[in-house]
Amino acid sequence: MDVYVEQILKRKPQKSQIAAMAGSIVVILLGILFILCVSMSIGIAAIAIGAFLTYVIKQRMNAEYEYIFTNGDFDVAVIYNMSSRKDYYSFDESNVLRILPYTSEKFQNELSVNAELTVKNITSEDKSKQDSWYAFMINNSSSKGTTAVILELSEKSLESVKLSYKNKLEM
Repeated sequence: MDVYVEQILKRKPQKSQIAAMAGSIVVILLGILFILCVSMSIGIAAIAIGAFLTYVIKQRMNAEYEYIFTNGDFDVAVIYNMSSRKDYYSFDESNVLRILPYTSEKFQNELSVNAELTVKNITSEDKSKQDSWYAFMINNSSSKGTTAVILELSEKSLESVKLSYKNKLEM
């Protein structure tokens, strides 16, 4: 029996995106200041650049993750502004060492003990939903280490994970 589950997860704007948006607004304000005090042409150019940057950054801030579980294999894509889709991360069932709840003592211990653990957070980053976050411990053959991929699973996705990874899920 094939198992296929798709989940869409709204992503909060990242801190770097918020900083970039603030920077683009500062460029617009500097353009207005240049128009009033120095040179109209430089001011207009700065406003145009700031407006363009604001538009581009705003498009990137409206993002969703699309999780797809297919027979134990996992793919995630980022959908920007509900129009452009970009593959983001994937792993095979065979590379999963174990799955731990994010808030469990086992995972928190793993974070403190394993200094070489790479953490890839692919959640909404809403701290109030940490009970539905799971750490997929992935054997990363390219870097010869372990990567903890943090996912925010819905009930349906969690049921799929329980079916596909029944021997690797540690509750």
